[in-house]
Amino acid sequence: MKILNLEEEKQKSWDSIALWDLSYAKILYDPNGEIKKFVRDKLINKPEPLQAEGLLFDCWWYFRLAGDIWIHRGDTVQGHYMMNNAVTKLVEALFIVNGEYIPHEKWIINFSRTLSWTPTQWETRILKVMSTGDLSLESLINRQSVIEKLWEEIDLYIVKKECPHFKLRVMQKSFYDLLKLLFENDFVTVEEWSENASLSFLSGEPFFSFVTIKNGKIIVDKEKAFSIKPEDLYYWHYEILEKVLLEI
Repeated sequence: MKILNLEEEKQKSWDSIALWDLSYAKILYDPNGEIKKFVRDKLINKPEPLQAEGLLFDCWWYFRLAGDIWIHRGDTVQGHYMMNNAVTKLVEALFIVNGEYIPHEKWIINFSRTLSWTPTQWETRILKVMSTGDLSLESLINRQSVIEKLWEEIDLYIVKKECPHFKLRVMQKSFYDLLKLLFENDFVTVEEWSENASLSFLSGEPFFSFVTIKNGKIIVDKEKAFSIKPEDLYYWHYEILEKVLLEI
């Protein structure tokens, strides 16, 4: 139970944890409907499934990139620590997929069981993704595989629901959309770009090798783009570029 100043709360910026708490709150006394309106206004912008993109990338980074590194090095304790982080991002993404705010970590596994949609046999599989087994290399590889399969199911669910014709991973969609914007126009103004993304994106791949900024315009060197080979980029970046080039 909390005692709050309603006017002060209206002015505050609420984070996901506070909004999640509010979404489960019960109003016990509100004769003028002020609290009900306040709650409605605060919760008006529910998370959208595609907003899980960053969390899914983080999850993939932990279980696949960092995971493979520590499997190769044979440090299973460090490897399982990376898997722990992957599980956190996976479950957070699952809340976003369900249009829920992300709760405090003390609730997150417990409340994941009551979400509207979860991957098949979620209750059983969440036990497996939490298990470090005997801390052997085999236990780490098995855990990585279980996490990856859950990650794939969540990714596929979002794609089918939100963008059924999209042929890449959800974690690649923002870069795909930005590349499409560049290739479908002779140029994009810095102002137009800034409405969609930070200019800092252009200093990294899959943009840096063939994009320049001149006189407030972002210009693509298509000849350079077509000359890029798979070994020139990280494979997840090359997949995006390849898909866009095939479509223009």
